[in-house]
Amino acid sequence: MTATRLRNIITKRISKLEDIGMLEAIDQILDSMENDKDTYELSEIQRKKIHNSKLQFKEGKSISNEKVFEEIGKCLKEK
Repeated sequence: MTATRLRNIITKRISKLEDIGMLEAIDQILDSMENDKDTYELSEIQRKKIHNSKLQFKEGKSISNEKVFEEIGKCLKEK
């Protein structure tokens, strides 16, 4: 069966539906398919930055949230 033929069959069946719940479910499925196409693709620079960040984390080159907040607090007090 071709996509066109199947689409026509489904369209006819949907046009006869009266069940609001079923129509809403179909609408949600179609929405989710459209959202899948909106997947964000990272640039090569972004991929490299993420890769480098992961390496830094594995090597212990990270700081805790507490330390970050402490440093931010110091900067804010200086101004």
